[in-house]
Amino acid sequence: MTAQRVRIIGAGKAGGSFASALDQAGWSVDLVSHEQFVDATTALEARRARSDQVDLLLICVPDPVVAQVASVIVADESVVVAHCAGSLGLEVLAPSTRVASVHPLVALADSERGSKALQGAWFAVSGDPFATSVVTACSACGRGRSSQVSRRCCACFKSSRCAARPSGFHCERYWSAS
Repeated sequence: MTAQRVRIIGAGKAGGSFASALDQAGWSVDLVSHEQFVDATTALEARRARSDQVDLLLICVPDPVVAQVASVIVADESVVVAHCAGSLGLEVLAPSTRVASVHPLVALADSERGSKALQGAWFAVSGDPFATSVVTACSACGRGRSSQVSRRCCACFKSSRCAARPSGFHCERYWSAS
């Protein structure tokens, strides 16, 4: 199997944690700050150059900046564009077509401790099925778990109105419908 290739946009705590965990799992990792990415993408060709030759673009920036970063990405249909912001839905990743959310339910204090925390974490995932490969890679020890979060639950997920249950995440607002 060919190693997966990821470009992580955002070199802070979350980006560094994912970069370290995915690197340890054998992925090819390119970590760039979101300022570098946005600055380097002023021309269409530069944006294409930043998103080609990867399987995944993972946006690990503060929640208010996700849409700005996503808006300058020009990715072909083979590239999954994902974010790790639990408070946002998939619509912020427009205009990309293959989109996902991979939100770890652990604190990522710094890249070293965060990388270790990702190994046994629960992840809320939604969107493109490729997102689960990120969870599998981060939890190389086999202790990581993921659950699909429905699009209708994404908005209230971070507001503590969702709960992890063995069958997945359930939103207080929609428990009767699940």
